[in-house]
Amino acid sequence: RDVNDMISSCHRNRKMRPIEPAEISTCFRRICNRDFHDVVDKYHTPEQRHRSRGTDYYMFAVRVNDTIDAIGSEQQLLSFNLPTMGILIEQYVCSLSRILQWDQVITSAMAMNPSLGNDKRQGVAHMFAKYLLGTLDFASDPLDSEVLGVPMGRASSHVMSKFFNQLPLSNVLWFPSVREVE
Repeated sequence: RDVNDMISSCHRNRKMRPIEPAEISTCFRRICNRDFHDVVDKYHTPEQRHRSRGTDYYMFAVRVNDTIDAIGSEQQLLSFNLPTMGILIEQYVCSLSRILQWDQVITSAMAMNPSLGNDKRQGVAHMFAKYLLGTLDFASDPLDSEVLGVPMGRASSHVMSKFFNQLPLSNVLWFPSVREVE
């Protein structure tokens, strides 16, 4: 009954909000939203700034330079194929839920409460957030904390290592970053 209540509360309280490209990086914000409120002129001398301030050409140059700087500083993030990463993360969560045998718990909760609908992904997402991420964030000993008889930290760590170590890097990168990871 506890799991059924948990999944039911997930559907009552859940408010999904998509992530907009402009929230991911500064250059996306500049390009997608045309948001240049915080650009910094790093390339003109004080005399050039004084002479050109407010002109269309000056503002264009400052915006372009600042956007190019943002692209350079966010190169590692931008090198990832984010749609593919989203698919892979969903596959990981689904694989983990099968290994932890959450499918059976979610299916029985949905059968006992038809108002939940039949979208298992919602139940998986809720269990992942509450029982895995919540355990890792708040348990006094996250590696050995158990949910439904499974040590969440150890089990998820093992599955995650195995899943992501088998992925070819070429599947998730648009291009290799020219900067070293710091």
